[in-house]
Amino acid sequence: MWVLAVLAVVVGVGGGWLLSRGRLGEMPELVDDRPQPRLPEGRFTADDVRALRFARTGRGYDRVAVDELLRAAARSLDDPTADPGQLATMSRETRFKVVRGGYQMQQVDAVLDRLSHQWSVDALTSIAPTADAPEPSEPAQRLPDAE
Repeated sequence: MWVLAVLAVVVGVGGGWLLSRGRLGEMPELVDDRPQPRLPEGRFTADDVRALRFARTGRGYDRVAVDELLRAAARSLDDPTADPGQLATMSRETRFKVVRGGYQMQQVDAVLDRLSHQWSVDALTSIAPTADAPEPSEPAQRLPDAE
């Protein structure tokens, strides 16, 4: 009986050594089989934001808080008077609690990054001078050099 126990230990240790040296083949690449949200090719519309669905994971962003932010984003995309600069800042500075059963964090971050970029571009284009903007009445004065 003890011979079988010793043999089992030897086989186990030998197998562990072979595994640690990579002699039994390599591990296959990790497959990410989580469903990915369907993102539009171009700009987000309010309907695109309302249709977003994220994968749930063991630990992720609080679903209620993410859904609340996305509802606000959809409302702002429907509102032509919404300030895109303020929306970009809001989406960049929002922090979510990490909870059990929350949304997959990388997916939420990717969507918020795209929304933030879209709103930042909108904010910059809304303050950019247009071709029919009047010229300044006085030339700009040079500031004195600091000593």
